[in-house]
Amino acid sequence: MKKMALIALYCLICSFFYAGFASAADYPTKTITVIVPYGAGGSMDTQTRGISPYLAKELNASIHVENVTGASGVIGFNRGFKAEPDGYTLVANNLPAIVVTEISQPNANYRTKEFTPLCAFALDPVILVTHPDLYKTFDEFVKAAKTTQIRVGTTGKGTTVHLSGLIVEGALGVKFNFIPFEGGAQSVAALAGKHIDAVLTIASSANAMVRAGRIRPLLIMAKEKSPKYPQVPIPKDVGYEIPPFSNHTGILAPPKLPSDRLKILEAAFDRAVKNPAYVEWLGKGTAEYAPLNPNEYRNEIERVFKVVEGYRDLLK
Repeated sequence: MKKMALIALYCLICSFFYAGFASAADYPTKTITVIVPYGAGGSMDTQTRGISPYLAKELNASIHVENVTGASGVIGFNRGFKAEPDGYTLVANNLPAIVVTEISQPNANYRTKEFTPLCAFALDPVILVTHPDLYKTFDEFVKAAKTTQIRVGTTGKGTTVHLSGLIVEGALGVKFNFIPFEGGAQSVAALAGKHIDAVLTIASSANAMVRAGRIRPLLIMAKEKSPKYPQVPIPKDVGYEIPPFSNHTGILAPPKLPSDRLKILEAAFDRAVKNPAYVEWLGKGTAEYAPLNPNEYRNEIERVFKVVEGYRDLLK
């Protein structure tokens, strides 16, 4: 009887070991869906679709990018957060947008810090631009802002760009007259027509007008000089304590992703972002190459959360 019991126990233990091994070895066996919480053609959508073929190659699996739009990204983020943590549903995001949305939107039922960070790869910094006839330098802009209320175009209250404006206001000790627009393209067009005095937007929205000489960049809210705009100062160049604030696109998995599948995805993303073909593709666009591994990504989420938390009441 004891012998039969020992055999049964041995078989049970082996089954657990085999199940764990099979879990990793059998993944992935079907299409992986990456949720993009915003519409097709935007910065996050473009960057997610750009990395997807290289990730698919590393995983030897199909990648399906699904735009799940609505409620300022809340619907897509909520769905990604509640998805089964099996590695077959991932969610694209931009820092700090996902944090700003969590804090400012009452129907956000996700917690950014509980997601499983996988990789960040593309940076689209927030940029302050003006009309060429108005201010030649950031110092000129600051002097004007201290004597008059400058009209600054943003994408509306409770957005990343609006928060950027609040941060710059606080650093300079001034008050802007924020003018909301539907998107960065609309605000930049208004600036080119001299309907407003300045715009805070992501660099990709301003790039074409900057290259055409119709608007002038004054400051990029980044840690390091932008390779796309090497002549434009960053906060430390102008002597102000302005936290770096950029759209950093990355991919998250739902909370409690099993460690075996996490390791597979981490390794696949690491190889995908280092693929020379991907790096070349990214370099041809408006975003910057800025990969973060899972630990770096988690630390950046923590940093951004602390910054955004300080503006909670002003974002609602």
